[in-house]
Amino acid sequence: MTTETDKTSSTALAAQTISVSPQATSVTYDEYLLERSKTQWQFGDWESLAQLDIKNLESHPDRAALTLFAATGLFQVGDNEKAKRCIVLAQEWGCSKQQVLYLLVSGVYNNLGRIAAFKEEQTEAEKLFKNAIFTGIPGEVQKLLVNSRIAEQLKQVQPLIISNFYSDASYTGVFYLPITLPNEVKKLIPFNTKYPEYIQIKGDELHFSTPDNKPVYLCSNKDGDFSSLPTVNQFHLNASADYLVYGKIFHIKNRSQVWGIEYDENRRISDSNSRVNSYDFFSFKVKTNGRHASYCILIRVVGNGCINIKKSFIKIIMRRNSVLSPLLRLMKLEDKTIYDYKLPNVQDLLDSEGDTNTNICLDYVQAKYLDNYFYFVHIKNDYIPSRISETKTFYEVNYLELLALLYQPGKIVIDGGANIGNHSIFFAGVLGANVIAFEPQPQNNFLLSINTSLNCLDDFIEIKKLAIGNKKGELTLCMAVPNNYGSFTSDASLVQQNKGAIPPKFKIPITSLDNEIFDVADKVSIIKLDLEGMELLALNGATNIIRQSKPVIAIECFKKVEFEKIKNFLSDFNYFVVDSANATPTFIFLSQDSPEHLKKLHFYLERKSIDNFKKNKSFNNE
Repeated sequence: MTTETDKTSSTALAAQTISVSPQATSVTYDEYLLERSKTQWQFGDWESLAQLDIKNLESHPDRAALTLFAATGLFQVGDNEKAKRCIVLAQEWGCSKQQVLYLLVSGVYNNLGRIAAFKEEQTEAEKLFKNAIFTGIPGEVQKLLVNSRIAEQLKQVQPLIISNFYSDASYTGVFYLPITLPNEVKKLIPFNTKYPEYIQIKGDELHFSTPDNKPVYLCSNKDGDFSSLPTVNQFHLNASADYLVYGKIFHIKNRSQVWGIEYDENRRISDSNSRVNSYDFFSFKVKTNGRHASYCILIRVVGNGCINIKKSFIKIIMRRNSVLSPLLRLMKLEDKTIYDYKLPNVQDLLDSEGDTNTNICLDYVQAKYLDNYFYFVHIKNDYIPSRISETKTFYEVNYLELLALLYQPGKIVIDGGANIGNHSIFFAGVLGANVIAFEPQPQNNFLLSINTSLNCLDDFIEIKKLAIGNKKGELTLCMAVPNNYGSFTSDASLVQQNKGAIPPKFKIPITSLDNEIFDVADKVSIIKLDLEGMELLALNGATNIIRQSKPVIAIECFKKVEFEKIKNFLSDFNYFVVDSANATPTFIFLSQDSPEHLKKLHFYLERKSIDNFKKNKSFNNE
């Protein structure tokens, strides 16, 4: 309870630095000031709020709220003493303790969001900024406001990020690129060129125009010359070690090529490279020499084009750590390379993952796509790997290419029924997408983990040993088709009998997508479901994601009656079928409410129309 003495002392405290004239009689005031201040608070424009002139607010009908907004701005810019006095004055002028509490807690959320942004924890930062708005002014839930607040706060914190992640180099660069080193430290590495007249920096974009298709190299060496030794060893790679270099270089028009150059104490001794693909992704493997002393990275550009520097990044990881993570975790062995292990070692672990002794034999296969090779350890004679072996590329590659056309870069792909990783590894290894892969069958899940690491995609694929349905619980799965480890189902009517043999079965936990990945419900680009009859249940458990993200939905339907049920369910969300694929009927649904889907659909239909005549010589004759 506030006493008269408390009131007197409070007023005195407020008056220490904020002089309010008791003689003020003017009734002229800015009637739009409160609305402007509220907008500045929503956007996080703390400097403007901190500059509110409290002295001239006494006659303003909204003086209490304005003074409280000023306090929030002052706290954010670090003038805590003046902010405290503004809070006292705001309460004297009519603000309730609850209003003060709301905005103070909101400020705490905002500061935590800035810390998360500084640490580059984007998902956490977005969640905290969202909480800051919802807490400060309950009911303000428009997504536009949240996005505006995030953009403004990231802009304010960017100079701190640059300072924290600056490279070890003593020289400056034409531009800087974030590179994550093998010790997981991120640095902004300076890049230079011998031909600066061919490039121009415009904000976050690097524009290049090279004469006569002459290649120009953007190099991490001081003078932009990769033929000379680096003056600073920026990358700190070990000798005789295996690394993977990968990342994204976001392009407009002509695409580039990324190179890695290795040096000993005297000269250049090796190089590796990868062309940036049509999804802006690249990767190449590096095995350093025993004489390794230093390293540099080049970006080769030709012709006319543009690179978005802000969106681009490079990562370097040690392959032995990535490849062996599941094996080391389970076998508790010392650090070795994957090639020290024989398939029987993995096979022993695989047997321990199942509930039955089935005398499983292992094999491996490779798939080639866009000049890159991808590797899969699998159970011998399993169906999907046998198809990979026959075609020498990914299983269902035409279907995957269609999904690639519809994929929205930067968003998440959900792979429901991931099996040993054919689809997940395409999404991550070819598109550079972040994938959440659900595979409940223990042996398939284990092989999925092995294959993810074998292809150095641990940073891209998150694996969950769960089935997907409409709620949490448990169910029993049974192999429907003999020797097909992608056919496990909970529907007993789908199980084929095999000369009296009892098919493998086991109990597994089940969850819903809305429950399991609620924190990224608005960031999903594609939901792919191959759940052996449980697809409709999974959709029932993903309605929140469907509403928020409006993802592409690719779904297997054994029978027409199942397709009709799924079509009717999705029609309530304004979805429609655009195409079908695969030996087992699989349908692709798009949302009428997504401008991105309609844009991609127009492009797809045009391309498909032209492709109908790709063998017509007269049509294609220029």
